[in-house]
Amino acid sequence: MIGAWIYADAVENRNGAYEIKDAKWVSNNCALLTVGQTTTVKDFSEGNTKYEYILKRGGNFTIPLSKSWKA
Repeated sequence: MIGAWIYADAVENRNGAYEIKDAKWVSNNCALLTVGQTTTVKDFSEGNTKYEYILKRGGNFTIPLSKSWKA
């Protein structure tokens, strides 16, 4: 997955595309993806104590693969 791009639903027509810099399995069906120094924070609110994010909460995402394998 490293080097692939993840495309996530974003708010306000923002760009939700990020290059995957690292990936680690957290559990059998959960992975932690690192997008490097790129932020997913849109803004701060409530006196800089609450983040507003570019990505939609509960939104969808895709990671197109250039190769496929048979199980």
